[in-house]
Amino acid sequence: HYQLDFQTNLLVPTHIFRIGPAPAFTGDTIALTIIKGNEEGYFGTRRLTPYTGVVYLQRAVLEPRDFALDVEMKLWRQGSVTTFLAKMHIFFTTFGV
Repeated sequence: HYQLDFQTNLLVPTHIFRIGPAPAFTGDTIALTIIKGNEEGYFGTRRLTPYTGVVYLQRAVLEPRDFALDVEMKLWRQGSVTTFLAKMHIFFTTFGV
């Protein structure tokens, strides 16, 4: 579980969370998907390297608001796939925390 606090009116796009396996090995590949909580399309995912990705804000949040995202990371390593789930609680407030 992760709790993230931000101020409303952040510039977009803005990376808000970085994810990847630790340790990472040569040949690792990941895929990120938001599987729950992004019905209005405020967030997106992007791979930065074969083994590192980010969740980013792609649409401005103009008023205080809370989000609960489930972000799935699939890791391909040496012929097998492992799935990880990050539960993110994201709070936007008028004033930064």
